[in-house]
Amino acid sequence: EAVIHAARRRNPALEIMAAQWYASDFEAPLETWGGSLGAMGPQVSDEELEGYATKVHAFLEHYNLSAYVLDYEGTNVMHWYPRLLVKLAKAFRDGQGQGRGIGLSPSTAEYLKGTNSLTDYVFLQSYIPGVNLGKYLEIFDSSKVFVGLCPFNCDGHISLETAQEMVEQHHLAGIHVWRLNDGNQQSMLAENGLMRQVSHAAAPKKRPPSSGFFNLADALEETPRA
Repeated sequence: EAVIHAARRRNPALEIMAAQWYASDFEAPLETWGGSLGAMGPQVSDEELEGYATKVHAFLEHYNLSAYVLDYEGTNVMHWYPRLLVKLAKAFRDGQGQGRGIGLSPSTAEYLKGTNSLTDYVFLQSYIPGVNLGKYLEIFDSSKVFVGLCPFNCDGHISLETAQEMVEQHHLAGIHVWRLNDGNQQSMLAENGLMRQVSHAAAPKKRPPSSGFFNLADALEETPRA
């Protein structure tokens, strides 16, 4: 909570989103919802999905966060995700479609067809081999899609120049930077350096976001769980 307050003091216009990470352990406890959607199992009831959506919305409200972003890979890729998306939209949005945003950062397009109208942000993992922008533009409006850059250890790394060309050619929303925030000085210097490059290269009216995926269990220790 202190980090959020400090960030907003430095930049009142900053939008802060909560990221739902995926767990390497398929059976990670979902009570913290910092684990995996897969922990809910292959068959899940509407009541369970509504309960999850309610918990997430309460967390966003508590910290006044602007959106929820699902790390759509690994054990977060579930065939029932479109059903969850409907529940999230119902919990997040008022009758006029206003409210907390819904986003995802996909490494696969599996089960995403037909979800465009309920998705506000797509932070594409374009730094992963095989992630093809064209496939996602067949599903989502280009104005919702951010091309991703990675500062280190990414096999499918693309350059900032290539990312800028992709944004201009396809009229994308912008560029996002993956970061781990692991406390390692060397990796965080690389992350900060890339974000500065992206920031300086971006148009003044279109500042790029960063996306740092982490386990939300630690953050949730500070707020009651529904």
